[in-house]
Amino acid sequence: MAVVGVVYLTVPGLVLRPFLDPSATDGNRATNLLLIAAVLLFFDCTQNIGVGLLRGLDDTKSGFRITLVGCWLIGLPAAWLFGQPAGLDTVGVWLGLLTGLAATALLLLRRYHQALTLRAAGQLAVA
Repeated sequence: MAVVGVVYLTVPGLVLRPFLDPSATDGNRATNLLLIAAVLLFFDCTQNIGVGLLRGLDDTKSGFRITLVGCWLIGLPAAWLFGQPAGLDTVGVWLGLLTGLAATALLLLRRYHQALTLRAAGQLAVA
């Protein structure tokens, strides 16, 4: 995650070269989207780690519910708000996706710490 993110941030032209027409003038938007993708990588990996941590505690239901909330109740409305009313178009949709992933990652890690606290207090059974 970190290595790919650093590559995205330091040499975006090299990363985008295979995907862009050299005569196209829209390289700036692609570079902006790549910068958003670099941040999105961090939260996407964190979300996957959070789900894995909860699975390790045999708490798969919380991971599923939190992912639904983050993607559908936070990410999708945020993508629409940033994309349409805010007028950010494609960049706004990606910012909404980033918002949903960030919220999901934070909620998953919060739930993991709650589960650890309950387990330490003897209120959460070990599977």
